[in-house]
This record gives sequence, C-alpha cells and structure tokens, in this order.
Amino acid sequence: MATDDEQKALNKSQEFNETQILKPARELSEATSNNHDIDNLQTMDHNFNTNHHNFNETHRPQVIREFYIVKEEPTVFDFIPLFFTFIVYAIMIQTICLAVKKINKPLYDNVIRVLLIIFPPLLLMIAKSYLFTIIWFFYASFMIYKYFKIKKKPIGKEVPRETYDLFKKLFVLTNLGIGICQGMLFISFFIFPNNIVQFFLLFVFFLYFGLLSREIILFFSETMAINTGFYSKEGVPGRTNNNSLCMICTKVFDNTETIHTLVCSHSFHEVCIKGWCMIAKKGFCPYCKKGVDMNSIPTEVWYKTEVWFYPMINMLKNIIIFCMFMCCIIMYNYYTFN
Repeated sequence: MATDDEQKALNKSQEFNETQILKPARELSEATSNNHDIDNLQTMDHNFNTNHHNFNETHRPQVIREFYIVKEEPTVFDFIPLFFTFIVYAIMIQTICLAVKKINKPLYDNVIRVLLIIFPPLLLMIAKSYLFTIIWFFYASFMIYKYFKIKKKPIGKEVPRETYDLFKKLFVLTNLGIGICQGMLFISFFIFPNNIVQFFLLFVFFLYFGLLSREIILFFSETMAINTGFYSKEGVPGRTNNNSLCMICTKVFDNTETIHTLVCSHSFHEVCIKGWCMIAKKGFCPYCKKGVDMNSIPTEVWYKTEVWFYPMINMLKNIIIFCMFMCCIIMYNYYTFN
C-alpha cells in the first residue's frame, strides 16, 4: 500500500494534469465570451452613432449667418475722382467730334443723325422699356414713308408744303409737351413727390422726339430742295433761276398767295420760305446760298418759343452723344479686361 506521502504526491500530480488540460479550454471559452461582448459593444456603439446622426439631421437647429460690411459714409471727396474722370472723357469726346466735323461736316452730321435715331430706342429696348420702343417704331415707320414720298422724282408740288406743315405741327406738339412737363415737374416737388420720375421721363420723351423731328427735317429739306433742281450742296444748281415760280415748291406765282423776296432778289412763297428758314433752320437762300435777314420774315408764335426749348433740345443731343460714347468705352473695357 502506498504511504500517505505517496498518496499526496499522486493527488497533486493529477490536479496539475487536470489544470494543464482544462486551462486552454477555459481560456478559449473566456476569449469567445470576450469576443461576443466586443461585438455587442460595437453593435451598440454603431446604433448609438446612427441614432445620434438621425437626431442631428432631424432636430438640427437652423443656423442663420449674416455678414455686415462696414463702410464709411461717402463724402464729397470720394466723388471728386469720378467727376474728373467724366470731365476728361467729355473733353476727349468733344475734341473728337469737333475734329471729325471740321474734316467732313456732312459725314459727321449724317453719322450723328443715324446714331440719334437708333441708339436711344436700342438702349431702352435692352432696358425692356417697350412702350417707348413701340411709339418710336410707328414714328420711324411714318418717317420712312414720308422719305420715299419726297425722294420720288419729280417731286410733287404740294409735298414741300405738306412736309413743312407736318413738322410745324410736330414742333408745336413737342414744345407744348415740354412746357407742360416742366410745369408738372415744378408742381410735383410740392404736391406729387411720388410722381417726379414719371413726369421727368415724359419730359425727356417730348425732348427726344422734338430733337428727332428737327434732325429729320434738316435732312428732308435738303432732299426736297435737291429734287427740285434749284438747290445743290456744292456748285451751281442744275436748273437756272426762274423768277416766275417758287424755287422751293416749283409752283408758279399767282395773286392768291403772298410772295416774299429776299435781299438777294430771289422770290419765294412766304409759306415756303418760312418752312425753309424757320422749320428747316436754313438761314440762307436755297438757290444762291446768300444769308437771309430773318427779321424780314414774319414770325409766328410757335417760332418765338424756340428760344426757350431749343437749348434744352441741343443739350439732350449732347447728352445722348456723350452717353453713346461712354457705353462704347465701358463695353470695350468690359470685353477687353474681363
């Protein structure tokens, strides 16, 4: 029989063997349990992040950001460079116009006339001001019709008178409109301050068509005079002087109409020479080009009002030319340096 000491040693040996055998299995079981715990934690963490993201997306408060640019209030000195820039451009434009006019005046007059006719409606069409454009279209269409009528050879004997009478009515209408708009502008400062812009635009509207009518009749009057054969821009007219008829309308003199004789001894119907000198602004005889004494021609009320309105019309003409050149300069700089 084994002694007690041997029995104890045998028991310890068995315990050690069991420990060595079961330890890897226990460690494997613990490791597996830990892995499940880690997976559970990762799943819980993912669910939390997802729920937190959904919460933020759903209940995220709207953030409004406002930016304020703090600038000093402009003073008079801030506009001085801009003012001098406009002055320089105005001097340059005026110098160019005077140089071209001195070199070739007919070319200058025709180019300016075409630009005055085309530029304002084109600019307002871009600005979507269609009412003005429609009125201009009907006006231009009627003037084209009149041009082909006076261009036809031989010119009708009543055409010059009809043309001058038409533009006389246009002058009276535009002058009346300019005067009324001036009065309404003055009154609107005290009674209708909200309508100042409308009255000003109407004022410019009448000014423009007054300017346009004066530019067109300058061209029409020369065209009619050339078609009669008694007028030539340069040199001697194609037809010789005939004291038995009016060299503007080519109608034979009779005792039914007043005849006016100029200082150059050439005679015309009074209504015809009024149209030539007062409406077409030609201060010379259409045949010999000698100066006319305007004081010798009976004036009318509408012609006396030209003293008040003609300077404003000329000012509008200069403003349109200046704006046209400035638009060209701005467009050139934009497309060149953009």
